[in-house]
Order: sequence, then structure tokens, then C-alpha cells
Amino acid sequence: MAIRAWVPAAEPFALLQREMNRVFDAVFGKHFGVGRARSAYVYPATNVHETEEAYVVECEVPGLEMDDLEVYVTGDMLTLSGTRAETIPSEGASLHRRERDTGRFSRAITLAGPVQGDKTEATLAHGILTVRVPKAEESKPKRIQVKAEK
Repeated sequence: MAIRAWVPAAEPFALLQREMNRVFDAVFGKHFGVGRARSAYVYPATNVHETEEAYVVECEVPGLEMDDLEVYVTGDMLTLSGTRAETIPSEGASLHRRERDTGRFSRAITLAGPVQGDKTEATLAHGILTVRVPKAEESKPKRIQVKAEK
């Protein structure tokens, strides 16, 4: 069993801190939080990985069609934007909770090196937007042959 120091003066402050967190969450939502709660509000959720040939960006955009999305490459910056339409409940329905944001969104992602923007490809399947941005030739790894001196 671990021994914990009891500090009677700390308990009221801990209660006050919890209550203040609850009030701020109720008024402003969890937008001001950190960690997982904060990351839940970044839309769309995005993964970026690199292969020898390209940078690959995968975004979760469930319910959207290609007509709802725009993809731009400017220099080494990839910008994804679009519109998520508002779904209005049927007449007479009561809305109990609303967590899915609607409206315009935009994400700008700086890629790790020079790219060939004119050869970028974007596909949408099963709610995942996949953007493949080919690397510029000068940023691709090149094998250098090692020569031995005699």
C-alpha cells in the first residue's frame, strides 16, 4: 500500500479546480482542453506518411463526396478544404445532442520537402480521402556507390 501525504488545505482547491473545469467545458465546450479532448475538434482527422516516392495524406471525411472537397498544392503546402452540410432533423424531432460540426473547414499541411504538385492524385473511398503528392526528384533518396581507394 502506498503512503500518501494528507494535505487538508489542498482538497478545497482541487474541488474548485474541478468545478471551474466543468463550468468552462459547459460554456466553451472542450475546445480549450488539451490532449485527446482537444484533438477531437481538429477536423478532418489526418495521418501523413512518407514513402520513397511520395507523401501520402489520409483524412477522415465520412459522409462527404468529392464535390464537397477541394485539394490544393502550393509549394510544399497541401491544403484540404470543403463543406460538411448540416443535417436537419425531421419535422417534430427533438435534438438531444449535437457533436458533429457542420460548415466550411480547411486544413493546411506542410510537407517535409519539395513536391511535384501537378502530379498530385486524390481519391475518396469509404469516407477516407487519400492524397498522394509525389516528391520532387531532388528530394528522393539516391544510392551512392562507395569506391575503395587502393
